Amino acid sequence: MVDFADEDDLYNRVDELLQALASWTSHGHETLETAYIDLVTKLVKEAAILGEADLQLAKAWVDDLKTIGYVWPTIRERVPSAGLSTAAIVDQRHLSVSDETK
Repeated sequence: MVDFADEDDLYNRVDELLQALASWTSHGHETLETAYIDLVTKLVKEAAILGEADLQLAKAWVDDLKTIGYVWPTIRERVPSAGLSTAAIVDQRHLSVSDETK
């Protein structure tokens, strides 16, 4: 149950996560390093999907990569941000037999 509680947001806030990811864009970033930190920051500050500790961990990881000489690739292609479909999702398992015959 501890694992489930730790991942509760993943199960119950997936639509918010997908919307945050779909609306984010890499415009204004030259490398994946700054784009990555910007995206994690968005997930912390705007969407509240991640916590401040996650942002600090992401920054530490980037710093560790710099320490070992990793060079982040430049961004060559950009995909525009997108919206998500707002159509209702129907779970077919909940249809009764009489519903299926209509």
